[in-house]
Amino acid sequence: MTSMTSLLRHLADEADLPFTFGVNRWFEDGAVFTPDAIAMVSHVMAEECLEGHLTGVGRFRTSLIGDNCARKHVLSYLGVPKAVDSAFSMNRMMQGNWDHLRWQAIGLSAGVFTDIEVPYEIADWEVSGPMDALMADGSGFELKTTGSRIYTGVIKSGPKYEHLMQCHLAIKALDLEAYSIVYVNRDTTDWREFRFRPMPDVLAALDMRMAALLAARRDRVLPPMYHKSAADSCSLGVGATWKGCAWAATCPSATWQMR
Repeated sequence: MTSMTSLLRHLADEADLPFTFGVNRWFEDGAVFTPDAIAMVSHVMAEECLEGHLTGVGRFRTSLIGDNCARKHVLSYLGVPKAVDSAFSMNRMMQGNWDHLRWQAIGLSAGVFTDIEVPYEIADWEVSGPMDALMADGSGFELKTTGSRIYTGVIKSGPKYEHLMQCHLAIKALDLEAYSIVYVNRDTTDWREFRFRPMPDVLAALDMRMAALLAARRDRVLPPMYHKSAADSCSLGVGATWKGCAWAATCPSATWQMR
């Protein structure tokens, strides 16, 4: 995991926050949405609402890449069924999806974004997915909505490591020189931009993770169930990791079988 010293060395100072500058200026100018922005976001909304999200079968998900459980990555790749989301979870995910659309419309209208839901892939890694937006200066953008507890921690300590991993996939695939993550507190609507340059240690961690996942795919072997400690162990059926996993019911009996 990247150290705090390494993270701070790669984070930009407050004077170099293009999303913050452009969006604040847009709000000060009256917050007028442009027709082009509405059209682009409407197209994305129609695809998501009418066609649904892309299946993860046969590819490693970019949004999942920061998760430490190698078995979870492979279960997703194989299409092993997940638990049916509760009404609460589905509502929370829908809120996040709509928040993305709103901020994408704002970024486009403010001239901060030139494109949204930008597809990318790393063919050798069997990884593909969309980047939330491409910024006007050619850098990448990711939006994360979260509750107050996590938001407070991010403000104090910087971006979450799993989110940095996800962003560095796009950095590697699109050869980006800079990236912004914006965290939004869904409880208060407060938001904060973090700007960073590529981090060699995160890129190295990605190489190691993908090497392990591709080896599992090559050998058709499921990685072992997650085990961090006696109190946080999927193999023992205890801990927050196990309780919060969408594959908890199907993971123990899963076998290597493409669906």
